[in-house]
Amino acid sequence: MALGEADQTWPKIVEDAVRGTLKDVYAPVDAFGQEQKPTLQPYPTIPWNTINLDQFNLVPKAAYRWLKKVGTGWGTFRVIPVESGRGCPTVASSAP
Repeated sequence: MALGEADQTWPKIVEDAVRGTLKDVYAPVDAFGQEQKPTLQPYPTIPWNTINLDQFNLVPKAAYRWLKKVGTGWGTFRVIPVESGRGCPTVASSAP
């Protein structure tokens, strides 16, 4: 389980998974046990205007000629994967 923001803990989780030494809980804490909160400032912006959307087109190229006869706009069906999240809040839970 990853608690809090995973910016600092995710690389550690991946390293531990590769070594086969996963822990039960990962939390972003400093040397004094205080929770670390990452800043959002260094995150790069996504250059949407430069992304080639054709790479996400699910329509087979063999169907383009036929679909052009149907009308414009029928040659594309895009699924663009986007993931967003900022981790989960640190919540203490007790098992019944």
